[in-house]
Amino acid sequence: MSIPVTLRLIHGRSQDFQRKTANADGTFGGVYAGTEPISYAVWPSDSEVVSLAQSGSPNAWVDASISEWLIRFTDAQTALLSPGIYRLQVTAAVSAGRTGVLFDGLLEVGSAPGTTVPSPVNLVTDWYAARLLGGLGFNSAQWESLSDLVAASSAAIRRWCNRDFDLRSYVKEYAVAPNGYVRLDQVPVAQATRVQCNPQTALTVTNPSASVQYATVRFAYTGDFTTQAVTGLTLSWVVSGTQSTSTITFTSGMTIAGAAALINAVGSGWSATADTVLGLYPVTELIDGTVAQGCTGRNGAELRVYSEDVPNVRWHPDSGQSTGMLWVGRQSGGLGPRWGPDWAGWDDVSPSIGMVRVSYTAGFSVIPYPVQLATVELVKTMMQRLNTDMVLKSETAGEYSYTLADHLLLALPSNVLQSIAPYRITNA
Repeated sequence: MSIPVTLRLIHGRSQDFQRKTANADGTFGGVYAGTEPISYAVWPSDSEVVSLAQSGSPNAWVDASISEWLIRFTDAQTALLSPGIYRLQVTAAVSAGRTGVLFDGLLEVGSAPGTTVPSPVNLVTDWYAARLLGGLGFNSAQWESLSDLVAASSAAIRRWCNRDFDLRSYVKEYAVAPNGYVRLDQVPVAQATRVQCNPQTALTVTNPSASVQYATVRFAYTGDFTTQAVTGLTLSWVVSGTQSTSTITFTSGMTIAGAAALINAVGSGWSATADTVLGLYPVTELIDGTVAQGCTGRNGAELRVYSEDVPNVRWHPDSGQSTGMLWVGRQSGGLGPRWGPDWAGWDDVSPSIGMVRVSYTAGFSVIPYPVQLATVELVKTMMQRLNTDMVLKSETAGEYSYTLADHLLLALPSNVLQSIAPYRITNA
């Protein structure tokens, strides 16, 4: 395959594709009778999960004598495909028990005018990368790896720059500096929708049963650290060497008091008490559950919520939204200096004091074009690196020796670094 995409399709629009299929010797025809049903399957180029499939009508033979055929996509089918690059395979039975492949290649799906497309997970779409790399003569196997390399390049650039780039919503906790500022780590910030302070105990969970050797409560969740979504509370306990677990699943609208009632219904020594006021907060406000809390002690495990909303919050007057500098004021007992006559008092404060929780939206609605271009350049470098020994700068035959191109041993080549350096966030 000499080009990255062999068929094109507009998202949400019907489309007919007519093709001729050559025999193994390069001639056409003599293989199909024209009565065989023509089938096709479409799936993402980086997955084997079929997105849509169709067998028989409205697919049809145009002229079976020269193996010319037609497949059709309807509006309802194409609306199921998000813009991107897909694998398309068209088949027809040659004889009983044997399937002939009429076409096996890539299908490019573009968005129709006016279509709202969700922000991509990657910094560029496969389509964008394919357009820029289309003249490099990569082989079919290399083009099939395009989605994987786009994902790898996007992750490498995000990691180096310490930012996500695309517009997202965040809920994060930040330490307040002595001057009352916090620095949000994702910029530019479109809007801060909530700033909370003063963590207070909202839910106490205990299991003082004499038959229980140890018991803990923690969040149940899906995803990893970067995509973690809390789905409930997991209770774990051990009796005579046997561990048991019970999960309280959060539901829409559930309050902390409602979760406490479900914990009390578990039995086996479990007891939960919700604060009379904070217990009316939704369970999604709970913090502290990312670490398993012991429940067999005198007071049990205490899960908290941020109990107040910070008033008079404002951005730093010098481009605060661009830099993420947000003034929240000195919080009660906030972080202080470790010098001077009162340093010991500062050193003894709880780690939770002087913290705020900020809900905000940050990032770019359109990924900066230098970053998009750098992503494609990194994809190109990865493709070439996999295909050739790019780190070999020179070699000689007599008394063999070699020199490595040191700059190409880096994860990100110098041309890519130059493009993305202005976007890097350096964490102090």
